[in-house]
Amino acid sequence: LRNDGKSTLTEIAGAIKAIRMNQTVWAAILVTVALNFFGFPHVQLVPVIARDILNVGSTLYGILASATGLGAITGTLVIASLGARRKGTIYTLGATLMLTGIFMFSFSTTYAISLMLMFIAGIGLSGFVTMQIALVLEGAEPEMRGRALGGRALGIGSAVFGVLFVGQLAEIVGAQKALAMLSGSG
Repeated sequence: LRNDGKSTLTEIAGAIKAIRMNQTVWAAILVTVALNFFGFPHVQLVPVIARDILNVGSTLYGILASATGLGAITGTLVIASLGARRKGTIYTLGATLMLTGIFMFSFSTTYAISLMLMFIAGIGLSGFVTMQIALVLEGAEPEMRGRALGGRALGIGSAVFGVLFVGQLAEIVGAQKALAMLSGSG
């Protein structure tokens, strides 16, 4: 029990209830869970695909891996220069673009196309990341912001389970199919 007589579990249950009642915060957390489970685990399979499918060495793999970051920087600069009037739309389209880029990457057997698709996934990532905290903070009442951000942090934690799942799936069906199945489900 805490000093005020409430248990931690009671506090957690109250926070979950408050978050679920707020459509904006609840939607942002659900999209966060989805993208962290179905999207971010692609990072673990990119080196396998680079080596086994694209047949490239360390330097070209490094360039491929950095394409997502370059896309994210580019997307962030565009969002910052244009302003973000429709945060929810940018957030949702960003998440969708990221998953679509990863999904299409999973079928690519050409390095240049793979590089372009990772760049596009990075642009989508920028829309998702730049709006994620803004939506949660703007959507939550001031006294609930800490709890809402905690819910967001828990959503980010779902990536661990996505990595475990995609790794096991890759053992069974191969890296490309596992990545296509995971990102396509997202």
